[in-house]
Amino acid sequence: MKMVDLEEELQRAEAICRRGRQLLAVGEYRHRCPEDVDRWFSELVNSLEILAKEVNNPVRSTVMRQRLLARMSVMVTLRSRIGDATRSEIVGRGLGREPGRVRYHEVETAFERRLRTGVISNLRHLELTDFLNEAQTVFVREVRALQTENTLRVYVLLKSDYVKAGDVDADTKTFNTKSADIFASTDLRELFNEHVRVPLLRDVEEFQDRDSGWTLLNVLNLTLHINKYNPIRASSYVPLPAKILSRKRCINVKNQDQECFKWAVLSALFPADTNPQRVAKYEDKVNEPFDGVNVVNFDGLEFPVHPRQISKFEKKNATLSVNVYMLELVEKELRVVPCHLTKAKKEHHLNLLLIQPEDTYIDIKKPIPED
Repeated sequence: MKMVDLEEELQRAEAICRRGRQLLAVGEYRHRCPEDVDRWFSELVNSLEILAKEVNNPVRSTVMRQRLLARMSVMVTLRSRIGDATRSEIVGRGLGREPGRVRYHEVETAFERRLRTGVISNLRHLELTDFLNEAQTVFVREVRALQTENTLRVYVLLKSDYVKAGDVDADTKTFNTKSADIFASTDLRELFNEHVRVPLLRDVEEFQDRDSGWTLLNVLNLTLHINKYNPIRASSYVPLPAKILSRKRCINVKNQDQECFKWAVLSALFPADTNPQRVAKYEDKVNEPFDGVNVVNFDGLEFPVHPRQISKFEKKNATLSVNVYMLELVEKELRVVPCHLTKAKKEHHLNLLLIQPEDTYIDIKKPIPED
């Protein structure tokens, strides 16, 4: 089978994008002969099919596949913007699910540990802040669909068209965010603001201040890269739970209620010299100051405690911080993976292990190695 000349195909794709920008710039597609617009769509769809096939070709280098994906994201947005009202038969996952100003499209990729690549296309927003505000809703929805099953690492790319005075052709600029780790306890709206909105607005402002002469023409899209997070190194491998217990690294309180989180916290703050697994050792500690002043505040928690509630617990207890880990079976080996990592270690720091499927919290007496 003849190999596709990808440099030639990328040049062809760029020409198609350039023509699409021209159509958008003057609204020409609203007045052109339908046959001309149909021809442009046909060329775009044909090119997208070729690039989509090659982006999943393991023979291609990672760098080349990233280049293909970057070009595809622009083409998907142009397809959505120009075809919004007239080309509804050209569809992909997510099209039609958004209100009229943004549109989500999932791109099939086969990168290692990649769970999802998606493009949030800007259809009508003129201001970057307005686009980001609406894109946040899509971001939260798509990430949340994967959040409960996986520990994630996400990064985002913003693409916008800029033009210099006197130039005819636009130049696409890309702004990257740093990777953000997402656990079961992560507040996605807060994460989007801290790791996407704020840094992107800052970088765009710095770019315009640094490289004077560029004028924003179009905000194109946000591309979401959602990967499975694999933070484990050699030192993080752990033996089977029975061996962990035999080494007396964990205290597993044998409670009969749904409040294992509470008993794990109390067992860590009030170590028992004998029979530390008994609830009776901690029942009288609920209202006892753990540091001579403060009593642990469990108010507002819903039991059993989901990891998302732990940030709330930390806010109510100014001198307490909590890390929660889970055991994940990978190729018949148990690995320790983070489920919630505190933003700042405080005076009294706790490491808890969440055992599934029972969702039982266990106090880890010896801290787990951290990266």
